[in-house]
Parts: sequence; structure tokens; C-alpha cells
Amino acid sequence: MLTTAERLFSNDWDAIRRIIEDGNRFLLTTHVMADPDALGSELALAEGLRCIGKNPVLINPTPVGANVQFLDSSHEVQVFHAGLDCSTFDAVFILDISRWERLGALSDPIRLCGKPKICIDHHPYTGGYADHHLVNTNACASAEIVYDLLNYMAIPINERIAECLYASILADTGSFSFSNTNARSHKIAAELLNKGVPHRQIHEKLFQNHGAKRLQFMGKVLSGLQFDCDQKLAWMTISHDFLQENGMTFEEAEGFVDMPRNCRSVLLSIMFLEVEPGDIKISLRAKGDFNCNQLATIFGGGGHNHASGIRMLGTMQEVEHLVLTEARKALQPFLNLTQSI
Repeated sequence: MLTTAERLFSNDWDAIRRIIEDGNRFLLTTHVMADPDALGSELALAEGLRCIGKNPVLINPTPVGANVQFLDSSHEVQVFHAGLDCSTFDAVFILDISRWERLGALSDPIRLCGKPKICIDHHPYTGGYADHHLVNTNACASAEIVYDLLNYMAIPINERIAECLYASILADTGSFSFSNTNARSHKIAAELLNKGVPHRQIHEKLFQNHGAKRLQFMGKVLSGLQFDCDQKLAWMTISHDFLQENGMTFEEAEGFVDMPRNCRSVLLSIMFLEVEPGDIKISLRAKGDFNCNQLATIFGGGGHNHASGIRMLGTMQEVEHLVLTEARKALQPFLNLTQSI
């Protein structure tokens, strides 16, 4: 079912096609700490634009993470600097973002640039920051919408584009295991594989590319895992001091929150990660009928039904108390119910 925003923006395909045809130099960007879908989507779109003689420039608010650097092996993505003049571009493509603040330091320069802004996203979106939109919450990843745009414009999908799109879809569907996976996800993946995508290598780089030190650190974190609400709620805490004591970066803790979902009883997994002192990143993962996005929106966060995030300022104790209090309330209807396997 389309959201109100999606119905309003349903006619933007042709407008975006005209912007691309009439322009030449385009800024492509995505959210802070770009994940595989964000990075893969902008790299695929950039390659598609180059295939039709356009000049895309990729500038992100934060550096490409080590876990996804393989997608940008040529170091095409630049990092935002204060001297950037966004008005020199013909249009700005903003990928995998539903809220302004996710642009970080790029938010104001893009907001004030006076050029057409195009949002391509699969997260729930109510409007307000872009002039044109390709928003589809039924898409398994933003990469699926980029795939549709390239096909809409009859831009051939070469092997480079296919690799980026496939990595995006593979990551955002959790190797086709998450609830956003559907028949179309597999159909698109099959077409991309036919382009020569090295699927085994991509899977290994996304999911089997961590060092022994990270695995040992994950063991320490999981040893402190706590449960409540008939073991339907699980949470872990990683302080900034704990990261430093173990010589780890906050990026290296990404993905830990998924582990408790392997427990049969757990419906909601939460990870409290202190990125900097007093700056807490809260990752939410759910399964079954529990919708963690509703919990995230209480604190100004968002995402999907089974994967959402929040960013809060305060002490770890304060933030934990606030979020866990609401989590326990949200889980009340699920208590004393038999969890299906």
C-alpha cells in the first residue's frame, strides 16, 4: 500500500528524467556512515549517469567505512568540506535518506543551494526536504529504486552497476532473509547475476570479512547481554570507554544488534552504542509481528518495521532508562504469547 507521500510523488519519474537529460553535473550524496545500500545505490546511479555522458560527483558527509570500501575501490566518493559550493551543480540526488538531519554537515549547504533536489529512498517519508521524489517503501532497498530509474531511462546496466546494486540488495535484505525480501527482490538479483556479478565474493566481503579481534570483542559484548519481558527483549550496551579499552571503533560494532534475534524468544533487540561521550546511537532490530519503527519514532528516530535507529544525547544510564521503559510498554501485548518459530 502506498503512503500519502508516495501517492503525491508518483508523477515525478518524468520530471526527474527531464532533469537528468537537461543537466550535466550532478551531486550525489547519502546519509552519514553510509551502509552498503546507501553507498551502492549512489555508486550505481553515478555509473549509470556516466554511461549517458553526464558528470556525477559523489560527496558524502562522512568517510566511506572500511566494511564497505570494497564497493568504492577507486575512491570515487569524496568527503564534504566547508568550501563546497552546491550551487555549481545542476541538481542534487539524495539517496537512502528520509530525514534532513541524516545528511549531517551537508544538510544546510544542500538545503540552501537553490538547485533541484531529488530524493530516492525506501524509508517512510512524509515530504519536506526535496523537490522531486522516488519513494517506495515496498522496495527492498533504495538500490531497487535506482534499478527502476535506470530501466525507466533505458540506461543499460553494466557489470559495475550490477555489482553495486546486488551488494546493496544483498545487504539490506540480510542475504534475502529479512521481511523486506519478496519475489521481485529475487527477480532483480537474478538479472544482476546474469550480468556477471561475483556473488560469492560480494557475500564474503559483506558478511565474512571481519578480523579475529572483532569476533573476540563481540564475545565480550554478548557476555553482557541482558533480557527482560519473558526474554522477548534483549539489549546490549557498549560505552565509549569500553570501545577505547578494547581498541575498537564504533563502526566495528555494527551488526552486533542482529545476534540476539537468533534467540527463539526474542522479538526486540536493542544495542546502545556510545559513539562519543554523551552521544548514543541506538539500533533496534525486531522480528515476528513486533514493529520497532513505532518505538524509534517516539524518540525522533525511524527506519523500517524490523530495523530502525535512534540518536540521542545524554548519559548511557539516562538513555537506556528512557528507551527500555518504552520498549517494555510496547512489548506488553506480546507477553505470555507463544512465539512461533
